[in-house]
Amino acid sequence: MPSQWLRPFGRRHVPDIPEERKVTAEQDAGFLSKLWFAWLSPLMTIGYRRHLERNDIWTVSDARLMDTLQPSLHNAFRRRVLARNRLPLLWALYEVFKFDFWLGALSQFVVSTLQVMTPFTLRFLIEWVQSAYPDGHDTRGSVSVSAGIGYVLGIAILQMLQTFASSQFYYRGMLLGGQTRSALIAMAFTKSLKLSNRAKAGGQIGSEVSGPYDDIPCRTDEKGWTNGRVMSLVSNDTARIEQALAAIHLSWLSLYQLILTVALLVYNLGWTALPGTATLIFGLAAVTYATRPLVASRNRINIVTDQRVTLTQETLQSIRFVKYFGWEGFFQDRLRNIRASETRALRIMHLIRCAVGTLAQFLPVLAIMITFIVYAIVHGSLDPAVVFSSLAMLYLLRVSTNWLPVSLSLAADAVQSIKRIEDFLLAEEIQARIVLDAGLVPAAKLSNASFMWETSLASEESGSPKKKQKKNRLSRAIRRQRASGEKKRVEISDTPVQDNDVPFSLNDISLEAQRGELVGIIGSVGSGKTSLLSALAGDMRQTEGTMQFAADRAYCPQYAWIQNASVRDNITFGKPFDQRLYSDVVHSCALLPDFELLPHGDMTEIGERGVTLSGGQKQRINIARAIYSDASVVLLDDPLSAVDAHVGTHIFNEAICGLLKSKCRFLETHHLHLLSRFDKIIWMVDRRIEAKGTYEKLMKSHPAFASLVAVGGHQ
Repeated sequence: MPSQWLRPFGRRHVPDIPEERKVTAEQDAGFLSKLWFAWLSPLMTIGYRRHLERNDIWTVSDARLMDTLQPSLHNAFRRRVLARNRLPLLWALYEVFKFDFWLGALSQFVVSTLQVMTPFTLRFLIEWVQSAYPDGHDTRGSVSVSAGIGYVLGIAILQMLQTFASSQFYYRGMLLGGQTRSALIAMAFTKSLKLSNRAKAGGQIGSEVSGPYDDIPCRTDEKGWTNGRVMSLVSNDTARIEQALAAIHLSWLSLYQLILTVALLVYNLGWTALPGTATLIFGLAAVTYATRPLVASRNRINIVTDQRVTLTQETLQSIRFVKYFGWEGFFQDRLRNIRASETRALRIMHLIRCAVGTLAQFLPVLAIMITFIVYAIVHGSLDPAVVFSSLAMLYLLRVSTNWLPVSLSLAADAVQSIKRIEDFLLAEEIQARIVLDAGLVPAAKLSNASFMWETSLASEESGSPKKKQKKNRLSRAIRRQRASGEKKRVEISDTPVQDNDVPFSLNDISLEAQRGELVGIIGSVGSGKTSLLSALAGDMRQTEGTMQFAADRAYCPQYAWIQNASVRDNITFGKPFDQRLYSDVVHSCALLPDFELLPHGDMTEIGERGVTLSGGQKQRINIARAIYSDASVVLLDDPLSAVDAHVGTHIFNEAICGLLKSKCRFLETHHLHLLSRFDKIIWMVDRRIEAKGTYEKLMKSHPAFASLVAVGGHQ
């Protein structure tokens, strides 16, 4: 036989790689194509003839894009929250995905029905065989052969329909779970960008503060929504919801299948089916009751898992300090203790699951034994048609009882995960009181504005020192633990907190900055310079006054934020690439010599948090990103402190006073010799503006300022 005959597609033309990705063929497929999954054939054929490339893979339809699903889910969730529904996120998910939900339910309903009807039909086929061959004699002439053929064809058709429906159920279940997980991840990511610092710090349970929706108090959590907890939501909780939705219909349709099977067993066996059925029902009740501890076990595991993920993330983020100070053993011990607690909780939960699963598998066997023992005692013999049909249905109950505890356990985990995500989505958000007015004459205007760093609700609401939760820095917390020998949870916060736990605040801030002005912010350490820039960026809570901007802002923090991407992607930051602008920005920030040193120039991939770059390189990329954004107001938090003197002079002349000369610029700096080049200076003293004005004005009217400049210039 020629080898080509074994490869019927081998001699055909190899398809070319498309220039762009096409939309999935499912949206234009007909009913039979969707039933048979024939719409996948073109993609499977391409994969048979050559390796699949990225452009071969179809994109999802518009109805399943996250740009469509996320707003729909958010709006549905908002309506449910405002209507004060119980479990608003659960009902919002149902509202958005109810078509796929019920289509999967219908498919599994057909499967559950046909699974029972197929063995029930087997009884009539066996009875026909018994009547055609009584005692081994051929009496087919007295019975209809077409009836036997009809029974065989009927069983075959039932099996085919069951296969089609089962395939649709699994596809719809996976599709529902995948879409739900993607939409929840998108909502969690959007929420994390708007989460207030107070919500991150945590507070007293039940504290009512302003929430994300009108007249609805937000939900507070005493542990706070740290990055580790948010990552746990995105990775673990959404995965549990996805798994549960893939098998959600097995929980209630298993009960339907159980009832239908019992009814047909009673039809087959009469009342003798009731003892075995009663054993099965009472056993299932015990199985259902035994799943209740799984909910409590999952709650305990979630708490410990959050602690482990948070500690791991904080340790990795501060790994340099951990290595410098030799704290590896300390953190290893803490991680081992937390992991040991998590393992114990997981062991208990899995022991319960194994016990429930063992009981569920043993119940059908016990029910079969009791049923046929009673039937044999009552009737004195066993009818083959009744026995084989009933035996097949009783074994079918084993599948139902096996899936029931599994699906109930998955559903219990999913409900807890939905509640956790719901609490996160209802956490307090940043109260944006910033007014954007395109017709505003100055680029920025603050009138009697006061700001405060957000801290935990416990520290704000509790009047007793015993109830205050102090959050100190990492080193002090560890030294205190080592000195005392105590082992307790250390929480790390990036929020500035004073020793007396009074939140750092800025009071009665009034200023104006015009377009094209260079505004300098100076002051001693702790005077509020960085906090003022953070307030202008919207990171501090505004408690009083008004803050107005004529256009958008770009913030260049003192500690550069670098994403794990190429240098070019870090500078463009999602904006369209403009070669001319990009070249000017790179030159003004003195990055060309660095590009020559990097292995692949500006296309070099930067490691996590920019570990492959020096501090000066990261800061210059940070400045370049702010310039490339083309924002009208640029906030610069001492960007020149991380670079060499000659590089800082170049950046100040070419970037800050060059490409940005038409922008409104706020520059916090310790380089007092540059003050004469500022259009306006803001002098911060003790968290308030001591004076503001031009360099000449402040030198004449404020001797203390002149003395400060003289000392700084001499240094």
